[in-house]
Amino acid sequence: MSDIAFIIILTGLLIYPVLGLLLILLTRKKNDIQKILLYTLSSLSVITLFGLRTNISTTCFVADWILVSVIYLTICCFLWKIVFLKGYIYKIIGISCMCLFFGLGYMMGTIGILGLGLSIEKDVPDYEERISKNIIYREYGMGNAIDYSNEKRIEIHKTFFWLPFIEWPVCEEIYDKEFIYEQTPLDIRYDPEESRVILSVSTRWADTLTIK
Repeated sequence: MSDIAFIIILTGLLIYPVLGLLLILLTRKKNDIQKILLYTLSSLSVITLFGLRTNISTTCFVADWILVSVIYLTICCFLWKIVFLKGYIYKIIGISCMCLFFGLGYMMGTIGILGLGLSIEKDVPDYEERISKNIIYREYGMGNAIDYSNEKRIEIHKTFFWLPFIEWPVCEEIYDKEFIYEQTPLDIRYDPEESRVILSVSTRWADTLTIK
């Protein structure tokens, strides 16, 4: 899953500045279509930022990362829109912002590619399981190739019965023991009557997480 997320973000960083230019050029003489385009991208970006702020997301891993990448596409489109406005002041502002955003994006997609991969990896689960119709269990190993750690983060997310593709976190716990980190997944048992998840590693360790 981390490979898919990496490809989505890397593709966006490298291609969206050009795609943004093409979208603005193709709709330059079609104001109504361009307004719809910019309004749609802006709405998706606002919804995504709200989701990032509140930890609300979709249950589709690919959709989440595409929505995150759309924020950058929205910035690219608006910068090109500013550049094509009449008046030198707009062009100066647009080009200056382009140098900053596009330069940063291309730097992260080239010489900063290792850091990009490591930062994405932290937000991609090592294991995921839907343990009931509306409860999703995830495990994240918090170590990586250059930052060794025994920490494992456990997250439990819940979905609406009437909106099953939207989820939000209801429980999170971090464990810092090597034998817990090394086992993926942990032994999982869900108790629907008590609304709790029981985690264990053989007979060595066990813990209970209550779903709020």
